Amino acid sequence: MKKKFFSWAIPALMLLTLFPFQAVSACTGFIIGKDLTTDGSTLYGRTEDLEPNHNKNFVVRERKY
Repeated sequence: MKKKFFSWAIPALMLLTLFPFQAVSACTGFIIGKDLTTDGSTLYGRTEDLEPNHNKNFVVRERKY
């Protein structure tokens, strides 16, 4: 049983060390509800891991009418 395990485990480990893992680029989002802010506003945000020079700022203001 041990010999059978090592016959596939060792080559699998060798392959994992030979091929580098790809970096993960995952977007992250958050929502903060009105009960968690001091002024009762709701906040929403996200990161975009597209590229470092692609920054965005969106501000949504409450309408006056």
